[in-house]
Formats: sequence, C-alpha cells, structure tokens
Amino acid sequence: MNGERVVQDGTDTRGRHPWQLLPLGPWPLPPTPLLAIGESGLDRLCQTPYDLQLQVFREEVLLSEQLQLPLFLHCVHAIDDALRIRRELRARQPWIWHGYRGGAQIIEQLLPHGFYFSFGYRFNSEALMACPLDRLLLETDDDTHHPIADLYAEVARMRNISLEDLIAQMHENFNTLFG
Repeated sequence: MNGERVVQDGTDTRGRHPWQLLPLGPWPLPPTPLLAIGESGLDRLCQTPYDLQLQVFREEVLLSEQLQLPLFLHCVHAIDDALRIRRELRARQPWIWHGYRGGAQIIEQLLPHGFYFSFGYRFNSEALMACPLDRLLLETDDDTHHPIADLYAEVARMRNISLEDLIAQMHENFNTLFG
C-alpha cells in the first residue's frame, strides 16, 4: 500500500506500524470483525519521521477508542510520548505492549494506565516476575523457530505455577481483552 505497512494476521488485528508509514490518512476497515488495532506506535530509532509517527499513532488510538478495541503497542524509546497521547485523547481501551523487553519499573508505572504486557522469548526476567498474571500475555513474534509451548513452560517454571494454571490465566486474559 504505497510503502505503508498494514499488519493483518490470523488474530484479526490491523494497524500501521511506525517502520513504514506514509501520510495516507485512516485505512479502510476490513470486511471481517477486528479483535484489536495494531501493531501501532512510536519508534524513535526507525527512519520514519517522528512527527508522522505521532500523527498516525493518534489516528490509531482514536480508532481504537471509536471501535472500543484494545491496541497492540510498538514502543521504542517513546513511552513518555505514548502516555502523553493516551492522556490527551483520554484513551480508555487497554494497550498491549507488544514484545515487551523493558524493566520492572516501567511495568509498575504503566499498570495504572491500563497496560498489558506481551513477552516473547527475549525478556527481562525481573520484568516478567513484576508483571501481574492478569496483565501478562505471551508471544513468539521475536522467535518463530521455537514453539509457544516452550515459552509457556519456561514462564510457568519461573513464576512457580503449574502449566495448566498459566494456560488458564492466558485464556482468561485473552477473553478479558478480546472476548
């Protein structure tokens, strides 16, 4: 789409990723129902002009609010701006920090703002332990060569809970967000 990357996968999510944007305005909604908006966000390390990222991210947040859908967040060195936009737009929908690799302190800071945290294989163990189970999601986006079952087993071991309890909690979190 003229350099704009629209993310769409089997989970029925759509968003404009900050790595490849053009100022084309809002994208048309797909014919199938959406579960979430995203992966959308801000990335201070990519080549896309930051003012364009801010503009598009605001549009994505407004769409998330309008459709009452959670937003998958891509955020690299831009959490202050993301939080400022969340406050400015009075966003209430949950935001899911995709591929979270940050520290435990940021988790504590963001929990009151409705954030969930999706961890892949490359994670900060202190952050994983600090994330409440009811705000935790797991993903394989950063390593498609290993099955998600391996990540579930590792997290269950680290959190000292049974694999069955972790799976049940992941189902509950999914239903809370998308049910």
